[in-house]
Amino acid sequence: MTHSPTPWKWDAQTGCIVDANDKTVAGFDMPSESTTRPSDAKLIAAAPELLEALDDCRGVLQSFEDQLKGRSFAVTDVLRKARAAIAKVKLPTKG
Repeated sequence: MTHSPTPWKWDAQTGCIVDANDKTVAGFDMPSESTTRPSDAKLIAAAPELLEALDDCRGVLQSFEDQLKGRSFAVTDVLRKARAAIAKVKLPTKG
């Protein structure tokens, strides 16, 4: 699965998330007085980079888990959460 080219950014004038080519990725249909609109939009705009960073972290955690041979519940639990979040967008995992 691929997504629109990054970086994404929030266009405050239009209320839309646009990709690197200024094509609309998503728009908001919320009242203009909403105080969460900019925060939500910025989070959505950062999604591709957050996903990439999480997938990189997953690879590092996998190495730790392999070395620890499952003896760290914290590493195992965080790795499980990372895999589940990545699976929601069906991004092929590295390694």
